[in-house]
Amino acid sequence: MSRESEIREEMEGAPHLTLAVFHVALALQDIAYALRCLGNADAATPMGAMEAHGKCVLDAADKIAAAIYETRGE
Repeated sequence: MSRESEIREEMEGAPHLTLAVFHVALALQDIAYALRCLGNADAATPMGAMEAHGKCVLDAADKIAAAIYETRGE
Protein backbone atom coordinates (compact mmCIF):
# COMPACT_ATOMS: atom_id res chain seq x y z
CA MET A 1 0.00 0.00 0.00
CA SER A 2 1.40 3.40 -0.94
CA ARG A 3 1.99 6.13 1.62
CA GLU A 4 -0.74 8.24 0.00
CA SER A 5 -3.23 5.37 0.32
CA GLU A 6 -2.29 4.93 3.96
CA ILE A 7 -2.85 8.63 4.63
CA ARG A 8 -6.19 8.57 2.79
CA GLU A 9 -7.28 5.62 4.91
CA GLU A 10 -6.31 7.43 8.12
CA MET A 11 -8.14 10.57 6.95
CA GLU A 12 -11.51 8.81 6.55
CA GLY A 13 -14.05 10.44 8.84
CA ALA A 14 -11.89 13.54 9.35
CA PRO A 15 -13.59 16.96 9.50
CA HIS A 16 -14.28 18.59 6.12
CA LEU A 17 -11.68 21.33 6.63
CA THR A 18 -9.00 18.75 7.31
CA LEU A 19 -9.97 16.87 4.16
CA ALA A 20 -9.91 20.10 2.16
CA VAL A 21 -6.40 20.92 3.37
CA PHE A 22 -5.31 17.37 2.56
CA HIS A 23 -6.64 17.67 -1.01
CA VAL A 24 -4.94 21.04 -1.44
CA ALA A 25 -1.67 19.43 -0.36
CA LEU A 26 -2.14 16.64 -2.91
CA ALA A 27 -2.88 19.21 -5.63
CA LEU A 28 0.28 21.15 -4.73
CA GLN A 29 2.25 17.95 -4.99
CA ASP A 30 0.85 17.40 -8.50
CA ILE A 31 1.67 21.01 -9.46
CA ALA A 32 5.24 20.58 -8.20
CA TYR A 33 5.60 17.45 -10.35
CA ALA A 34 4.25 19.26 -13.42
CA LEU A 35 6.60 22.21 -12.87
CA ARG A 36 9.51 19.80 -12.58
CA CYS A 37 8.57 18.42 -15.99
CA LEU A 38 8.73 21.92 -17.47
CA GLY A 39 12.35 22.14 -16.40
CA ASN A 40 14.85 19.70 -17.81
CA ALA A 41 13.66 17.03 -15.33
CA ASP A 42 15.79 14.03 -16.21
CA ALA A 43 15.91 14.76 -19.92
CA ALA A 44 18.95 14.14 -22.06
CA THR A 45 18.95 17.81 -23.13
CA PRO A 46 20.49 20.65 -21.12
CA MET A 47 17.36 22.80 -21.55
CA GLY A 48 13.88 22.35 -20.20
CA ALA A 49 10.69 22.86 -22.17
CA MET A 50 10.39 26.57 -21.41
CA GLU A 51 14.03 27.27 -22.23
CA ALA A 52 13.80 25.32 -25.49
CA HIS A 53 10.64 27.20 -26.48
CA GLY A 54 12.28 30.54 -25.68
CA LYS A 55 15.30 29.64 -27.79
CA CYS A 56 13.05 28.71 -30.74
CA VAL A 57 11.28 32.07 -30.46
CA LEU A 58 14.61 33.92 -30.43
CA ASP A 59 15.92 31.91 -33.39
CA ALA A 60 12.75 32.68 -35.36
CA ALA A 61 13.02 36.38 -34.50
CA ASP A 62 16.63 36.39 -35.75
CA LYS A 63 15.56 34.81 -39.05
CA ILE A 64 12.76 37.35 -39.49
CA ALA A 65 15.10 40.23 -38.69
CA ALA A 66 17.70 38.93 -41.16
CA ALA A 67 15.07 38.62 -43.90
CA ILE A 68 13.83 42.16 -43.27
CA TYR A 69 17.39 43.48 -43.28
CA GLU A 70 18.15 41.71 -46.57
CA THR A 71 15.05 43.10 -48.32
CA ARG A 72 15.86 46.59 -47.04
CA GLY A 73 19.31 46.45 -48.64
CA GLU A 74 17.96 45.82 -52.14
